Amino acid sequence: MSISGLAEYPAPISHNRYLAAADVKNASEFAQFAQQNLGTPWATKKDMVLLQKRSNEFFAHYPHCGWDTLCRVVMWAKRKRKRFAYVWQTVDAFRWAWQYGAIPELERSRDDAVEDRIDDALTIETNDVWRTALIGTENRNQRRELVEQWEQERKPRLLAERVQ
Repeated sequence: MSISGLAEYPAPISHNRYLAAADVKNASEFAQFAQQNLGTPWATKKDMVLLQKRSNEFFAHYPHCGWDTLCRVVMWAKRKRKRFAYVWQTVDAFRWAWQYGAIPELERSRDDAVEDRIDDALTIETNDVWRTALIGTENRNQRRELVEQWEQERKPRLLAERVQ
């Protein structure tokens, strides 16, 4: 018993903890992430059942994807100012996000050579503007054109600076 005469109860579960995309490991954390970033209503039991079903279907169809992919769908929806009435609708929006190039790993014809060239570029690039452009470009063709432009303009300068 506390001093006031009331029994002490355990602290309530905190829903205020801010979740980053890297922290999302299951459906309930994804629902919280979507609520924090998109403002979707808190998920009910029915919403959680539908979210689990839709996410399981998504992961069965795209086994190489994880919760981070679905978190990028949420961030794409935030950037495009799309709002959903239920959290499970964000999983269904992956088609739109893929169409706009926000989740390139769903592309069957993903150009891994370009992605490797971008990774190599990011290891030696020091300019924040170039790094942001290399990371943030969404379309596959734009990524290829940008890395070619970087290799022509920036790479020789950076390699020359390293030699000196």
